[in-house]
Amino acid sequence: MILRTFLIFVIITGFLYSQEKLYNGHEIFLWSTSHEYEDSLTYKMQAVSPIYDRNFLITGNYQNLQETIPIPHINDNMYGFENMFESIPNLTFGYGLYKVSIGYDENSSIFEFYLDWRDCDYPYYYNGKNDIWILFDDYWQRCKICWNHEYNHDFDETISWKDIESNHVYRIWEEKQKGIRIGIQNTSGFKNFWKNCLAVTDGNGNPRLFWSKHPTFTATNYKIYRAVSSVANPRTLTYNLIHTTATDNVFEYTDQDVALGNSDYVFYYVAAYNSNTNSTSEPSNVVTTRGGMYKQNQLSEEHKTGNIKYELSQNTPNPFNPSTTISFTVPSSTEYYSVLQNVTLKVYDILGNEVTTLVNENKPAGNYEVKFDGSNLASGIYFYKLQSGSFAQTKKLLLLE
Repeated sequence: MILRTFLIFVIITGFLYSQEKLYNGHEIFLWSTSHEYEDSLTYKMQAVSPIYDRNFLITGNYQNLQETIPIPHINDNMYGFENMFESIPNLTFGYGLYKVSIGYDENSSIFEFYLDWRDCDYPYYYNGKNDIWILFDDYWQRCKICWNHEYNHDFDETISWKDIESNHVYRIWEEKQKGIRIGIQNTSGFKNFWKNCLAVTDGNGNPRLFWSKHPTFTATNYKIYRAVSSVANPRTLTYNLIHTTATDNVFEYTDQDVALGNSDYVFYYVAAYNSNTNSTSEPSNVVTTRGGMYKQNQLSEEHKTGNIKYELSQNTPNPFNPSTTISFTVPSSTEYYSVLQNVTLKVYDILGNEVTTLVNENKPAGNYEVKFDGSNLASGIYFYKLQSGSFAQTKKLLLLE
């Protein structure tokens, strides 16, 4: 009798311990409610960006997570996903951008959104409040999230539970309580982060780009560049600037000019830009997708094959007084994607003396404009020269009184 009682105690204690361990282990808890016809839901987290492990190194793990839960399922925490500090096979996520899909089986999706966990401060400076709860209401086909521990079971109570917007990106450092760098992403620890931060996914039939704050460059904006080719591995590519963000805290862009499909190969990269210093960071990693240009915005074959060369345009206006604009084009210098190239643009007087240097910096491929102010110069003929590598071209300009 004593032995039987002891064994029952051990079994019950072990069960309770395992339940408590399971509860404490998860970082993302999964619930469901209000079912009509289905008896289970499948939650999937699929990596969109490269994933970093607990040592801030790129890893091939933590790519695809999947958990199936019964409907309804509330008021306990048996199901969910765990972070990389306590690895559970097929249920562990790392530092990365994930697409969260909810469906009735692994092949269906009735609701989608994104979670971005790329913050080196996680979980160390999150005040011990690392967990989140996700609830899918099957009857109303809506999803709610609770970012804090102080949740309750009234799912319409807006203080605890917030509606999730379909296809929205939720960034952990913006949503949860941090004790340091409040509301600010910290990427300084991730190895080669800028060369791994750009990702592309399906934005309702158009390429949707995601990136993050540059870890070292002080940006006022971000510039998005695109190249198109009819082959997967073109010998040359020329990138064109297609968009500049309005501020430094915009980290996504949907390319409405491209329809996803199986036609051309479309390449993208992003560069941080500082308008105060007119300087540009090194390019991000390049991402590739398949698609075709809409008819009204189709690229010419010249753009697709990368035949664009260095070009120095005639200044406008010309003659001028006191200022004029000089435009030039920098093509790609590699077979696969643009890298920074040293470019100089200088102005000389009629005797060949250097008057001023307008540009002397490394620039990615693209089209550029520079203003030349001749307010302090005598009227007459001047020359401007663009040089990069073995390329050099000179044109004449005329300053009037």
